[in-house]
Amino acid sequence: MTLRKMVCACAILALSIGFALADEITGRITKIDDKKVTVVTGKKGDAKTTEYDLAKDCKFAKMEKKTKTDLPDGLKNEAFKDIDAKKGLFASINVADGKVTEVVLITGKKKKDNN
Repeated sequence: MTLRKMVCACAILALSIGFALADEITGRITKIDDKKVTVVTGKKGDAKTTEYDLAKDCKFAKMEKKTKTDLPDGLKNEAFKDIDAKKGLFASINVADGKVTEVVLITGKKKKDNN
């Protein structure tokens, strides 16, 4: 009986550590290529720029309202071409073991022009 409890406790501990090592970062992508992604987090006065390596099996998606859809062509999708380095692309990035495993672009509502 105690052996079963110990095995279950070890399994739960291993899962907890695995989840703790993965980070989700929300920020602006200012540069991305087939090996690295540069992300700016924080507000203008306290912005921090960080560069991460892309995992070989990195997934790319787009979040529209509450629907997540995969981006066709992954990194070669039109959304990643000609990124404005000042504005960037607002995204959520999952990082595990120092490598980006998923990039989810977050699209917001477009403001109406009152002209």
